[in-house]
Amino acid sequence: MNTLSKKRACKFKKEFKLHKATYQSICEILNKQGYEIVLFNSIYNVPDVSSLITALNLTELIKERKGFTYADANNRIVFLNEDLSEQEKLIVLLHEEGHIYCGHLNEKALIGRDVIQEYEANEFVHYIFNESPWQKIKTSISCHKKAFSIVSILLVVLIVIGVAATLAAKENSYYGEYYITQSGNKYHEKECIFVKDKNTTSRLTKEQFEKGEYEPCGTCLPNN
Repeated sequence: MNTLSKKRACKFKKEFKLHKATYQSICEILNKQGYEIVLFNSIYNVPDVSSLITALNLTELIKERKGFTYADANNRIVFLNEDLSEQEKLIVLLHEEGHIYCGHLNEKALIGRDVIQEYEANEFVHYIFNESPWQKIKTSISCHKKAFSIVSILLVVLIVIGVAATLAAKENSYYGEYYITQSGNKYHEKECIFVKDKNTTSRLTKEQFEKGEYEPCGTCLPNN
């Protein structure tokens, strides 16, 4: 397992918010990076393309490859065989993106002869298509950060509302701010000497009051 290639692929997907690689999405990313995609075929009979290939001395390379990248002081081009299927074009573009993102073009105008660089580019493609379940979750969150933020906020709001509703329902179950003891049959105000600072007291509920089990304390509630 090439850990570095895996990290680069993950970083690439996060940087460009790439949830799913498609031919169109990779074209757009390459354009953002300043690369032009030039389609050719084995005949390359389009005048502008033919002139460009001749000017850059790429005639033999066109015959050999399905796609390749050329970059110098004046040009940043990904050449791609137009006769490929869309899936094949996607794989070729991702391979070339692997070279670009791994920094293989820093010293040479053309790449593709170095075995290690080819391996790294292939590994890059592999990890773009194959993520671990956990990495898929992380990529999805990164690509849809705004949506996840909204969902998270909504969840927090729902939790707060739920807690508030629970507390309100609990509060409504009590009969005023009165307290009772485990052994007595009187209910008292909170600061009454019979319940103050005692650990065995509890609040009087509406159900207990309505059953008539408790009477007001003569000391703290003489007028009730």
